[in-house]
Amino acid sequence: MRFPRRITRRAPPPTFGYRTRIITDGGGLLPNESATIDALIKQGVHFAVCDQSTHGYASGFARTTDGRPDAVYKELTSNLIGNSLMVPSGIVAVGHAQERGYAYAYCG
Repeated sequence: MRFPRRITRRAPPPTFGYRTRIITDGGGLLPNESATIDALIKQGVHFAVCDQSTHGYASGFARTTDGRPDAVYKELTSNLIGNSLMVPSGIVAVGHAQERGYAYAYCG
């Protein structure tokens, strides 16, 4: 499969056979079209949180705050956003979702 060299703003992005869902609630005041976490949750979006990365962040936060990694990890996991689920490995979860027809998009 050949990918287009350039996608213009006028043409919708290609889906390459994947199911896609454009999430917006009608163009609010925010630059992201009001796609807040609460708005996404109301639309039924679920979030997968990588356990491996959470352990890594917990270790880094613990080093900079003279804390214990296990205590920081517990704090992080007890304060997850709504509709989120811890998964052992985020990249594996993405792979499983793609096998079921979902597309991964990183916006960062």
